[in-house]
Amino acid sequence: MPFEDIEIYSNSFTSIYLLILMTIWIPILAWIQLNKKKGVIENKLIIQLVSLRGLIATIIFLLLLNIHWVVSKPDEKSFSISLLLDKSGSMNTKDINEEARIIKLNNLVFSKDGIKDKIHNKYKTLIYGFDEEIKSIPFKNKSIVPTSKQTDIDASILSILNRQSSETLGAVLIVTDGNDNVDEGIIKAGVHFQELGIPISVIGIGSSQGNGDLRIEAIQAPESLERGESGILQYLVSRERLEPMEVKAELFEFGKLIKTKVVDLSVSEQKKISFNISNYRSGTVKYQTAITILDNEINKNNNVCNVSISITEPKIWKTLYLGTALNWEYKFLNNVINKTEGVVLNAIILKDKKSFFASGFDKKVTAFPDFDTLKNYHALIIDVHVFTLIQDELLEGLRRYMNRISGGILILGPYTGDINNLKNVKDILPITPGPVKRFKSKKKIKFHRTVFLSGVEEDEFNQWSEALYLPARQFYQKIEGMKLGAVSIMDLSLSKNSLMSAHHYGSCKVGYLGFDGTWQWVMKSDSGKRIYRSFWQKIISWLCSSSKPPIDVTPNYEQIEMGKTITLQAKVLNEKYLLTDKAKVKIKIFHPDETIPKRLTMKNDSQQRGIYIKDLYLGKIGEYRYEVEAEIPVRVEGKSDQVIKRIFKGKIQSIEAGNELGDNLLKEDLLIDLARITGGKYWNYKDSFDVDDLPISKNVRSKEQVYRLNDEIILLILGLFLILMEIYLRRKSGLK
Repeated sequence: MPFEDIEIYSNSFTSIYLLILMTIWIPILAWIQLNKKKGVIENKLIIQLVSLRGLIATIIFLLLLNIHWVVSKPDEKSFSISLLLDKSGSMNTKDINEEARIIKLNNLVFSKDGIKDKIHNKYKTLIYGFDEEIKSIPFKNKSIVPTSKQTDIDASILSILNRQSSETLGAVLIVTDGNDNVDEGIIKAGVHFQELGIPISVIGIGSSQGNGDLRIEAIQAPESLERGESGILQYLVSRERLEPMEVKAELFEFGKLIKTKVVDLSVSEQKKISFNISNYRSGTVKYQTAITILDNEINKNNNVCNVSISITEPKIWKTLYLGTALNWEYKFLNNVINKTEGVVLNAIILKDKKSFFASGFDKKVTAFPDFDTLKNYHALIIDVHVFTLIQDELLEGLRRYMNRISGGILILGPYTGDINNLKNVKDILPITPGPVKRFKSKKKIKFHRTVFLSGVEEDEFNQWSEALYLPARQFYQKIEGMKLGAVSIMDLSLSKNSLMSAHHYGSCKVGYLGFDGTWQWVMKSDSGKRIYRSFWQKIISWLCSSSKPPIDVTPNYEQIEMGKTITLQAKVLNEKYLLTDKAKVKIKIFHPDETIPKRLTMKNDSQQRGIYIKDLYLGKIGEYRYEVEAEIPVRVEGKSDQVIKRIFKGKIQSIEAGNELGDNLLKEDLLIDLARITGGKYWNYKDSFDVDDLPISKNVRSKEQVYRLNDEIILLILGLFLILMEIYLRRKSGLK
């Protein structure tokens, strides 16, 4: 409470003895009253009257001594109170069955008749907000907003001394949870205030009993895997201060849920779980494993674990040939690939209606493969006639392969049967096939600069353009149309008919080669053998290489500290799978706990081709989801320009900063010690706050108030009382 010094003054030291003499009359009168019936004193009224007159004489004498006392109180106008409010990241914590600490602080301080008003009604008040640094808060503010920064309590309270002198600083009142994450020199700073005689009082916000917590952490993960190679991710799931339960663990790859496990924590508080993984796209892959998030967990950030694994290209590319006959195309191709280092060609070829020729398989093959077999290959080469004999397992496997495997499928034409037989695979083919045609003489082939030939040197490209041709009397597929986004790799010279075209589906690229006579290059040209080998090696390399995603956005599936501004970067490829600056790119951003997105435009980065950027400020804790849509104009021969849409969905977790992620319980013992050593007072936020109990520094200017025993009002009251007593006793004793 505010200090009050009381000092008593008089004109003589004998006043003490007179006071003692005055008090002697009281027990005498009491003794007379108690012995009223014993007859010790025969005329009590006379004695009482004499005693009263003695008392009057004593009091008159004391009044003549001019006894008075002086009370010293702090002068409220000469100093101010510094109110420090914690706005660091830990104030976002929700304690057990309670709202966030920052909400409790705002209600406690800024509500009507709250702490701010109570102090301001009596003292001049300066308000500050602090985290790693301290800043003034306008008095008119109705609340404060937490930041993502850590807490530095000692630096904040010491900085108050740079703003005010010890003579004008009446007291410091801190509202905080006591989580100091920087130097943790709170008590040391308190000792400095103790030496200056300035009390620090504290109101503790939060609970010293922590909420329960579920968490998951990776304990085993490979640093790298070859594309398609299997690996194991192992995690430890644990619970603290929670009842036995079952929780769900979900594994995401490229943002897609791929596996789920139920973790039984009913017996023990922790359990190991593992997932078998294999990825079919080279580059850095981020796996995210998430477990159930409870409403009042002490730390919701550790319910998600991100693991990055480098997926490298394989040392040996595995290709699979699917055919309906042991024809020359397969025989020449098998001969070339077997002589190519780093490539293996396996085959499953239908010999007749019931039997298969198989190469590279340990077990007897009785059917075309399903996805479990297809996924082990980096490229598939398929005779188009297989599709007329296709089984449901193979068709479903091919579609899954297109969506998940970052390799390629090459379909070998031409199809000489009824085109209607290919209706079940029209979603796979990059073209709409027409009738089969042929020329009597050989025809030159024209190549286009696409991703397929992006690595071919200029000399080799020109050599191909001059030397490669469609063999005489060779059948080829007439193309009725191409899918939007499909590109022609090579055409017939002086013709618009594509001999080889390609399209991207999901993670996979699909090509269609509209003739099957490339092996004839070996037979009809001196350099044909070399050209044939070079051509197919380039095709195999293109098919097996990992496809670039048509649109890729970073960062994605990352945890980033709140309060930072990040730059979202979208890398956009055109229909030829080359970087393009001609796209219109828009982004929808869903902020935490919001259902209506903010729709924005991403601008092209002037420094990088095909890169589109947008800044995003992470002002809240929680999940930011975004959806990027790129519209790419495509020129179609004989038609108006059309648009390809590419969509990417991702998310970012905005988290509390630094050590605030760990144990951020209310540090009540520490705060009590801080108040004690500085002469302050501690309140829990649930206690009733009385501003009159707030200790004030003795360094501030004081004001004195004098109280005198011979005050006029006191004399008047005392005189009337004694006169009435005199009259009463005289009449009762019979005296006049």
